[in-house]
Parts: sequence; C-alpha cells; structure tokens
Amino acid sequence: MTKEDFSELYGVPKQYLYSLHEERCHSGNAPTIAQIVEELGLDFCMDWVKNFLLDLQNFTSATRHLDANQLRQVCFIVTTQFRRLKVTEFMLFCIKAKSGEFGKFFNTIDPMDIITALRRWQSSCDALTARRFEEELREKERAERVAAHQGTITYEQALERGLIQEKWREYLHQK
Repeated sequence: MTKEDFSELYGVPKQYLYSLHEERCHSGNAPTIAQIVEELGLDFCMDWVKNFLLDLQNFTSATRHLDANQLRQVCFIVTTQFRRLKVTEFMLFCIKAKSGEFGKFFNTIDPMDIITALRRWQSSCDALTARRFEEELREKERAERVAAHQGTITYEQALERGLIQEKWREYLHQK
C-alpha cells in the first residue's frame, strides 16, 4: 500500500465513516499500527497519528493544548506502545474520546490523559479480540463435532482431534 492509498483510506475524515461500523473496526482487515510502521515508516505513522491528535485537540474547548514536544512524544508513544491496535481501532478511539467516553479534558489537553485513555481502550480491544477468537474456536470445534457425527471424518480423525473422549473409546470398541 502506498502512503497516498493509506491516507485516502484512513485519513482523519474517514473516522466518522468507520465509527458507524464498530465491530468491523475490530474484526476487519485494516492494518495494525505496527504494520504501517513497518510498511510505510515510523515518521509517516507518527504524522498520521499527529493528524488525529490535532483533530481531537481542536474538537475540545480546552485552552491549553499539547505543545510541539508533547505532541511528538505522544505520537511516538502511540506508534511504539500501541502497535497491535488496528488503525481503525485507533480511529474509533478518537471518535469515542470526542464523545466523552474517556472523560472530559478540563481546560487543558494532558498527554497522560490521552495515553491513559488509550491504554484502557487497548485493553478493551484486546478483550474483544480474545472473545472473538474464543467464539471462532468454539464454532470450529462445533463444526468438527458435526462433521464427525455425520461421518464426514473418520473415527481416527475424530480421536486425533479430541472429538471422542477416551472414556467412550472403550465403549465404542466393545460394540
């Protein structure tokens, strides 16, 4: 993906569109921050994050904003410490921050407030990912049990996959 393609797909104005489909922000095929750093470079990713932070900052009524050094540091922390977030999850975070989900910025935008909120957000994203993985695993196991029951896999395959428990093995062999 080129920098232009990425900016077109995941630019600041797109955060509103992606926020309409929260589940897809978590489960879709959007790249992670780590993938963007690897593919397009750290500086590019930091600039991308910066655009979202400036947009968030301009949304608030806070009178004290992040100075250039704080902004650079927050961008660096986001791109290095929150690498497993999908870019759409970060975009959704910005929308949720604007909607007050992580509290209000009182007269100042504090870097620690942003990082703390982002840490909570990453934890909730991780929990969603874990639940989705467990559901997919349960569905796969269910499909395998159905396949074993319908005879589309052999008895030996069912044993290998743990679909037939050891206590039933003897019973089945006695018949």
